[in-house]
Amino acid sequence: MPCKRPDYRIHPTARPVWVALLMPILVASATPAFATVAAMSLETLVADSGHIVVAKVYAVEDSGKGRRRARADVLDVWKGPNRREVIFNATPTWTCDISGATEGEQVVLFLGVGEPGELVYIWHSGRGRMPVREVKGKLYADLWDDVVLPEGTATIDGPRPELTFIRSIELSSLGELVRQIIAEHGKREDPQ
Repeated sequence: MPCKRPDYRIHPTARPVWVALLMPILVASATPAFATVAAMSLETLVADSGHIVVAKVYAVEDSGKGRRRARADVLDVWKGPNRREVIFNATPTWTCDISGATEGEQVVLFLGVGEPGELVYIWHSGRGRMPVREVKGKLYADLWDDVVLPEGTATIDGPRPELTFIRSIELSSLGELVRQIIAEHGKREDPQ
């Protein structure tokens, strides 16, 4: 007796059910997915960072496998160990990471903390790197709007006004805010 081949065709009455089941999958796969960095308050950035410094990058080096690291002289320590130098990752680690460095730039760095000479990472997917520039005789730190400043904090347009997601805060004001946050955070941790 000859074998009868199975019939794999969808029965006409089952087609609407299959269409209803498959349509959401097809629509979802056709919708673009966007990676994003969640907004983080300056208070959280300060609390999460082990080392906050103002530094001047003196070298950006290839560290192998397409990765770069930067070496910077510390000009001022706002939080963490008092070191003369920091070495930090200058390569993005994922799609929305903006970690980087430019030789000769002055920056505010919100970093993890490591042993002297150890490579550390910039917090908040690179948003913890804030290049410093001079505007009308005053120093300003450029930051992305993913870093949420306290309400009422004065800022100016970033270095390229058309990039509305980057703005600048006077360096001395940023330093005062960081020190104020550290002082407040310490009061919450040590209720004496």
